[in-house]
Amino acid sequence: MIDSAVPAVPALVPGVAAVHDPRPPLSRVLTGIAPVLGDVAYDPDSGIMIAASSEAVTASAAIATSGSAPSPETARTVADALLSRHPEATRVTVQVRRIALG
Repeated sequence: MIDSAVPAVPALVPGVAAVHDPRPPLSRVLTGIAPVLGDVAYDPDSGIMIAASSEAVTASAAIATSGSAPSPETARTVADALLSRHPEATRVTVQVRRIALG
């Protein structure tokens, strides 16, 4: 069940200043071999990547925080949003790539 109180995309979470592509750099360059790497879907509009393997379904996002809220709290809220929107995920990854000071 999708919780309508949870933002649909990481960019709408309070404290998120920017959303980055969560895919590793090499996979961004080699998108043509994605079928070899497994079932990976990246939505550039939401900034969310879903990767499925035989072991797990992983929902991932990469963010920069604004400093208006503590970064761990912001990352946890993004993780909650990922789980709410992708309940099939068995693993969630939120990378904080940049923290704004002040």
